[in-house]
Amino acid sequence: MACPVCGHPAATDITPHTLDGKAFRCPTCGDFDVVGSVYEPGALKALEPNKRGDALDKARLHAFLGYRPMITTYDL
Repeated sequence: MACPVCGHPAATDITPHTLDGKAFRCPTCGDFDVVGSVYEPGALKALEPNKRGDALDKARLHAFLGYRPMITTYDL
């Protein structure tokens, strides 16, 4: 599976059944979540690669310590 942020082909889906969205583990980007309203309609993939990286950086800034960052509509 390719990472939705950087496109790395070795990313894996680590989505728990309780998450409304997707969770990823990428060798480049690390662990992160993408809320369903951003992932499912393809809003994240529609962004330019550098903008996807910016969205993950924003999600990291407001993530609680010890939790995976989650990309939401506010990060796009």
